[in-house]
Amino acid sequence: MIDTYANTSMFFAPGNHENGSFAVDKFFNYTRPDDAELNGYGEHLQDYYSFDYASGHFIVLDTNDASEKGLGKKQLAWLEDDLASTDKEHIFVIMHKSLFSTGAHANDAEVVKMRDQLVPLFDEYGVDMVFGGHDHVYAEANVDGTLYVTLGTMGTKFYEYTNDNETVKESLDEEKSLLHTLSEQTFGHVAVKDGVVYYRGYTLTDLIEGIEEEEE
Repeated sequence: MIDTYANTSMFFAPGNHENGSFAVDKFFNYTRPDDAELNGYGEHLQDYYSFDYASGHFIVLDTNDASEKGLGKKQLAWLEDDLASTDKEHIFVIMHKSLFSTGAHANDAEVVKMRDQLVPLFDEYGVDMVFGGHDHVYAEANVDGTLYVTLGTMGTKFYEYTNDNETVKESLDEEKSLLHTLSEQTFGHVAVKDGVVYYRGYTLTDLIEGIEEEEE
């Protein structure tokens, strides 16, 4: 296990349990740019960041910075600048609170507002995939060409399945989601080959019917 962690690159999005605890900064050594490179967005940038890998641009958001007014203004401005600046072929977004979930948090005020804010923005800049969590359920929704995945959990805490949000219900891919309360762990795998993004969802013991998203 130690060898695996020592030879694996890992990138983390802060979740609600890290809110106010500074746990991400305590346990992970992030290299931060000088203030001059932050374009005026300030120290909070340490909790949302982006990086490039191969043909992909990866954006990690901090949803602890969201309220009933949506994502914070500074983070939202940084996100728009970052999306506009990348020239990578594929864009992936990682955020703790899922925008399209079959759990109770899909109706939280800040999640509802972030759906209004971010879905059109992700569509405008051609984001390929958005990964979320928070609700420990597994769901896939394809909205305006962007695949939204709520990845479930690798722990043993499972949230009750519910689908009483009309916005989520309309967008949900029922054949590729698990329409029940989970009883085992789930995870996803992404690969890019010849300009095509391939995604598969898995339970710990089996393949969830996945998608092959061709680049337009």
